[in-house]
Amino acid sequence: MFIKKLILDGFKSYGKRVEITDFDPSFNAITGFNGSGKSNILDAICFVLGLSKLELARCHTLNDLIYKNGHAGVTTASVTMEIDNTDGKFSHSDYSNSPVIVVRREINMKNQSKYYIDGFCVTKEKLMDFFQLVSLNIQNPHFLIMQGKIVKVVSMKPTEILSMIEEAVGVSVYENKKKQNLIRIEKCDKSLNEIGYLIDESIRPKLNRICEEQKALREYHTIKARYDQMFKISIAHRYLKDKHIVDMADTNVESHRASIQAKEDEKFRLISDSETLAKQIETLQKRLDASMGGDLRQFETNVNQKQNILQQMNMKQKLKQDQLDEEQNELTTVQKKLNKETKILTNKQNEFDELKKTLEQLKNEHETNEKLFNKAQEDLEAINFGKSKGIQGEKAATLTHQLMTTKDTLADVESRINKCKLIIEHTTKELTTKNKQIKSDKDVYDGIIHDIEKRRKEMEQLQQEMNVIDFSEENFEEMKQINSRLKNDILLLQDKINHLRPSVPFSKFKCPDSLDIDEESIYGVVCDLFTINHPEQHSVAIEKVCGGRLFNVIVSSDEVGAKLIKKNLKERRTFLPLNKITGRDTDIRALRLAEQLVGRGNVHYAINLVSFDNELKNAMKYVFGDTMLCPNMNMAKKIAFANGIMKRVVTYDGEIFDPTGTLTGGALKNSQSSLEIIGEIKSIEEELHLHRIRKQQAEDELKHLDRNAKQFEDKKSKLLLKQQEIDGLNLRLQESCHYVTMKDIEDMKQRINDEQNSLKQLANEKSAINDRIKEIEYKIQNSESTKKQELKEAKNYLSSIQKQCETTGKQLQNDEKQFVCLEQELLHHRECVDVLDKQIEKIHSDIEQIKKELLTIQNEIDNCQMEMKCAQEKYDEYKQQLNEKSKEIQKLQKQSDMIRNLVDEIGREIKLKTYEMEKIETSIHEAQERLRSMLHKYQWIKDEAKDFHSDQNEYRILNQMDFDENVFFVKLKSLKLQQESLGKSVNMKANIMHGQMQKEFEELLHKRDVTLKDRKKLIQYMEKVEKEKDKELRKAWKKINENFGAIFGTLLPNANARLAPVSSRIKDGLEIKVAFGDVWKESLSELSGGQRSLVALSLVLSLLKYYPAPLYILDEIDAALDQSHTQNIGLMIRRHFKNAQFIIVSLKDDMFNNANVLFQTKFIDGFSTVDRIKL
Repeated sequence: MFIKKLILDGFKSYGKRVEITDFDPSFNAITGFNGSGKSNILDAICFVLGLSKLELARCHTLNDLIYKNGHAGVTTASVTMEIDNTDGKFSHSDYSNSPVIVVRREINMKNQSKYYIDGFCVTKEKLMDFFQLVSLNIQNPHFLIMQGKIVKVVSMKPTEILSMIEEAVGVSVYENKKKQNLIRIEKCDKSLNEIGYLIDESIRPKLNRICEEQKALREYHTIKARYDQMFKISIAHRYLKDKHIVDMADTNVESHRASIQAKEDEKFRLISDSETLAKQIETLQKRLDASMGGDLRQFETNVNQKQNILQQMNMKQKLKQDQLDEEQNELTTVQKKLNKETKILTNKQNEFDELKKTLEQLKNEHETNEKLFNKAQEDLEAINFGKSKGIQGEKAATLTHQLMTTKDTLADVESRINKCKLIIEHTTKELTTKNKQIKSDKDVYDGIIHDIEKRRKEMEQLQQEMNVIDFSEENFEEMKQINSRLKNDILLLQDKINHLRPSVPFSKFKCPDSLDIDEESIYGVVCDLFTINHPEQHSVAIEKVCGGRLFNVIVSSDEVGAKLIKKNLKERRTFLPLNKITGRDTDIRALRLAEQLVGRGNVHYAINLVSFDNELKNAMKYVFGDTMLCPNMNMAKKIAFANGIMKRVVTYDGEIFDPTGTLTGGALKNSQSSLEIIGEIKSIEEELHLHRIRKQQAEDELKHLDRNAKQFEDKKSKLLLKQQEIDGLNLRLQESCHYVTMKDIEDMKQRINDEQNSLKQLANEKSAINDRIKEIEYKIQNSESTKKQELKEAKNYLSSIQKQCETTGKQLQNDEKQFVCLEQELLHHRECVDVLDKQIEKIHSDIEQIKKELLTIQNEIDNCQMEMKCAQEKYDEYKQQLNEKSKEIQKLQKQSDMIRNLVDEIGREIKLKTYEMEKIETSIHEAQERLRSMLHKYQWIKDEAKDFHSDQNEYRILNQMDFDENVFFVKLKSLKLQQESLGKSVNMKANIMHGQMQKEFEELLHKRDVTLKDRKKLIQYMEKVEKEKDKELRKAWKKINENFGAIFGTLLPNANARLAPVSSRIKDGLEIKVAFGDVWKESLSELSGGQRSLVALSLVLSLLKYYPAPLYILDEIDAALDQSHTQNIGLMIRRHFKNAQFIIVSLKDDMFNNANVLFQTKFIDGFSTVDRIKL
């Protein structure tokens, strides 16, 4: 297999199609001046073999392979290679029967490559596989020998030479196996460590813990069994107890009913006597009132009311003033704290900002020092290895390499300069064309602009019309939200009422619809028909005064009450007919005596502390009677039992003192009183009424807005339509030729400007690179002195930068600690300032509110004082007119009070008896419900009830004489607590988990044994692979040694060479030994430069011969050879590489004169050409 023909079209410098034909099957040479394209032929061969490493082709991107980067009209590059296959090298492929195989590769400006074999498009992978069949793997191009490779071999160390032998042998296969085994062994070790860790740290502790949990679970089951047994006995005990209550129900209820009936008869007799006395008193009172005018009570009530109101307002004013003083003192204190914290915060913030700025600078400085230190270390190490220090962050390298790199950079910059110039020239021509073209398309463009302006004016007109309409989308949406919010608020308020109403179930009364009764004849429940003047002070006391009468229903007549009673209402109700009901009048004399005992303003009749309609006066007298109210128990005790008073007294906290000697009350309930709940319901109902009014207003506003919404939406849709038309015209404008041309002109101007800026920048770069080249060439000429100077400077610089790095590191560490502490302090002070600001804001708000309330209270006090003065003057004037005519009334009143007291006492006894009977009935009902519930819930009771009285089963404890119910239930509760306590912590799955954990433990032990066996096998296999590698390496060493000596002897007659181990072990490395005649040289330093290069070339060729390929490419390998040594290369090729084709690039006559065919490259009119010369 060899190359017959090569066709280059658009590839690098071959801008025109060039065919290179009639390659020699053995030795081909290529020569030509520098830059004529001789090395591009080698790049083309590598390209068609599937090249992907662009550095081998001396370019940065695939576009660089296209002639002038595609700027000269050539946009594709292709290379076609015709291969002679008459020797059947491709016998294992699909092309085994083809005597000639044509391979082609092309690339375009989009970096897209296409591959063809015999005219059929194939993938890159298939092309690579095709060439790998004949050992032409471009990914590992051992068949490609560059000049640099020969130079590297000369200076290689023994271990590096050994690596070359290993690479040729294919030791990487063994190394890969070794690495894979090491990875597997490492995985085994890791798995063993993990298994050991799991067993020691996880499984065993878990097993121990689960054993403890099993023990706790057994204890839990024992306690649960005992609790279940005792619980069953407790149910039986409750069943027997409730059954006894139900069995004795009839006897207890009948006894209480008989007692209540006797008391009712006695009470009826006393009420008749009281009514007779009341009529006599009423007659006398009418006479006295008639003679005196009957206005005393009204005057006294008016004075008391005014006085109470004034006292309340004074107290309220004092409380508000105290509250204002407290708020102002607190404001002063908080303001001082805020000033102090603000000052501290400002100082800390300044300190923090300074430290943060310093820390950032220090971090940047430290990072820079670390980078400089690392760079200084690398530079010093590189200088010690014979390299030179780089500039501007570049890595150190040899001066020769730096010179080559800099020249490559210069070439790249020059190429980019040419590219910029071509772009500017090409864009300028296009710009001239576009400027001419834009004038012809201007009419259409102006027409579209005119249409856009016309529609914009129409939009403005529509917008003005919309502004005139009394409609706002924001207001419309806001009103919707308000309406929705009001609906929700109404529902919430209604829910609150519904939630509170069950607490006072009898506070409302509804007349049945089936009754023909005028609703106005039913006034309502008592609690809804009066208002407490000062509910926060008197609510509890008023409720105690009213008692059960609080929920009586007031009706206009006894006929209405009778109709309602006959209707069989669902609930028990007491009706108070206004035409029949009479109440007890208050005694002014008793009130004056009480005021003398406890002070004026500390005692009032309950009826004087509420407001109600005058037509309800008799009913309210009946409800409130002549009960007095006072602030505390001491005052109440004095009043209730004082001679001349002897009346029922209730304290503000609800304690009741009765002259009969009873005291009711004590600790206050935590829950609200009924009157407080009713007051709350009334307040919510008032708020509900206001919300409903607002909701109606919102709905009216929505209706008004909705009428204008349709007109507004019509205008809005027209406005949107006009906007869409404008958008469409703008789109047409952007797609018009004129607009596109204008855009292109702007882009071209910007491109020209950018390229001109780039051109200036590249010119500066070129100048700097030229200076750098001169500097490197000067260093090469003075290499020894330069190296010494650089080494000294590098050491000094490294020492200096190390000290700086250590200093900044310590300082940075200290500052970071200080920064963290200061940041925490700053955060704390900010939080304090925020809290104090919010506190001051709230205090200011509270002070303003208190001042407003104080002003309102003062105005009310002034008005009340004037009213009270007038009322007191009227009362004093009327009081002087009274006389002693009230003695007979007082006598009758005392008799009536005694009877009334007896009636009240009997009433209380009836209530107590009724309560006891109701309690018994309730207990009976509850017992019946509990029995039904137990029979339903515990089905076993039906079967075992007959055994509850037996002494031979588990229920025998119930029949023992010493059975203590309290002790039994204490034990039951204790067992329940133990069970619940254990139930929270015990693991119910402990038994199952123990089995699973034991199984997992055994599996891990088995897995550990298997892993140990696998590890042992892997170590044995790795030892076997290592032996095979040594065997193959020694075999290759011997073969390569033979070829090495033969090739070197051909290139340099009467000379020999070999690879000798540096020690008894070949693994320690191989060194090159050379002999002239029979004399072996001690080292290569005794050889000339050309001879050393010849030795290196011989070694490389001997490696190639061990791993042969049909094609070898050599690029100026004779650069380092003397002319006397190059003439034998042709002889060497014919003698040692009979079946291989060599393509060699050379500039020396002695090399290409010995070739069979010579190809000469020339660069004519910007294109490379090739001429074939038969030698």
